[in-house]
Parts: sequence; structure tokens; C-alpha cells
Amino acid sequence: MNGDPNRVRRPPARPRPPDLETSDEFLVRHGLLQPPPRPAGPGHARPGVPGGGPPPGRRPPGGDRGAPGYPSTQRDNLPNAIERLQEEVKRTRKEIEDLKLKIATGALGTATANGDEARDVSGVKVLGKIVDGLDANGQRQLSDTLLARLKSGVVVLGREAEGKVSIIVRVSDDLTSRVKAGNVIKEIVPIVGGKGGGRPDMAEGGGTDPGRLSEAIDASYAVIEKMLA
Repeated sequence: MNGDPNRVRRPPARPRPPDLETSDEFLVRHGLLQPPPRPAGPGHARPGVPGGGPPPGRRPPGGDRGAPGYPSTQRDNLPNAIERLQEEVKRTRKEIEDLKLKIATGALGTATANGDEARDVSGVKVLGKIVDGLDANGQRQLSDTLLARLKSGVVVLGREAEGKVSIIVRVSDDLTSRVKAGNVIKEIVPIVGGKGGGRPDMAEGGGTDPGRLSEAIDASYAVIEKMLA
């Protein structure tokens, strides 16, 4: 019987290439699934291939639902394994940021503690610096540390990341009646093409001109001196 000549015949299924991974093989390679146990010896051989395993080019029954030897309980644990990996990535990132902060603090620490890095502006210690390798949270933490070491003074920190500029100004509590961080940031951030604001003791701003960041940090000394006059 030749069948209906108008009927579209389905093309024969193409065999799976021998080197194409199943989803289980991919997960094993990336450490998300335990490999199946190896056959103990000739007594465990399966038909088709000496020593065990399906014949070449043949896919195990069940397709991607699991090759023989992959317990379903392992696949059930995949969400937990993925969650553990995500937590490990978060923990590693935090450790990297903490290390960057320690490096930045150590680079400025000794000189700042001795007052060598800070300038005397009308009797007030002012520390202005550009820091590298920190994110916004690290920049804030570093400003906390440096202000605590100054005890009384003003800290101005700038950083550049991905073509943008971030500046933070910190003022110790005993000086907020004379120098307000929000007013300082409003004066210097326009230099880098941005704007900002904040409280008397802490203010932040951003801009889009990294090439003038050093100029903005230097300008903070004159701005603070004018406020103290």
C-alpha cells in the first residue's frame, strides 16, 4: 500500500550525535550532579557493549529525564545545590570587597592616623583622596574608618567606576555647625558634571566626567576654607 499521495510524510528521526551531551552529563561536568557508579566488573556488563553501557549512538531510555545510574534523588537535590553555589558566589564577592577595603584602609591608614595625609585648613583637619577598586558601600565604609581616625575633621573621598564618578563628604559631629557636608558636595560635584546632597554630617553626589575628579577633590579644600572663614 502506497498510502495517500497528498499526505505529508514525516522525515525519519536523525540519530543523536555520539558527542552530544545529555543534560545529566552537562550537570555532572559542572559539579551539580554526582556521576553514576562505574560497573564493578564484567558481571555488570550490559548488552551491546563489552564492559557495560548502551550501544554506540543509542540514547538511554527516558532521554533527558535521566540516564541509567543517575538516581532521581540527586536530581531532586539540584535546587539545593544551585542555591549553595549562589551563596558561595555571594560570600566570595563579599570577601573580595572586604579585602579591597582592607587594602584601601591600609594604604591610607598609617599616614592618616599620624595626621600626615590630612591638610590643616583654618585649624581643621581635611582629608581628600581618590580611592580605587571600591564599590559604593566600600567607599562609605572607608569614609567611616578614616573619619574615626581623624576624630575631628572632614573626609572627602572620590572614586571612578565605569565612566562615572562618585564623591562622598563626611564631617565629624563637632564641626557640623561650621561645615555642612551637604553644602560641600553641592559646591564640588558640578565640577564633574553632576549633582548631590545630603545631611550636615554626610553627603554624596555623582557625575559623568572622571577626568575632572582630581580637580573636584582639590576644590573641596577651598570650599571648606571659605565656610570656616
